[in-house]
Amino acid sequence: MKGRMVSLLALIMILLCAIACDNHKPIYEPPGGYIAGMVTDSISNIPIVSAIVSSDTIFDTTTDGLTDTLGHYVMFVGFPGINRLAYCWKEGYLVESKPYSVASNETTLVDFWLVPR
Repeated sequence: MKGRMVSLLALIMILLCAIACDNHKPIYEPPGGYIAGMVTDSISNIPIVSAIVSSDTIFDTTTDGLTDTLGHYVMFVGFPGINRLAYCWKEGYLVESKPYSVASNETTLVDFWLVPR
């Protein structure tokens, strides 16, 4: 029991030190950034709800986001400085792709204007 208390106190001390140091920044911030934007119907200029935004990664996997009721989305994409493609689609529209690159801990704006089929 005494060993557990010492371990717990040591963990608390480490966390308090981490919080007090470095202007309250988190201990670990994953590398990479975000893409965010709006998805709009290219004819009517009306925001598109529940459109899927997807991005490829360096590991041949994808990250997906979904637009909200105002057509907005935000996604963490990781690994800054790499040129990538973002794709957007919704049933009844043509798929659109756009190139982008993110900086670490920054947000890059990537808007889409989908063309109805």
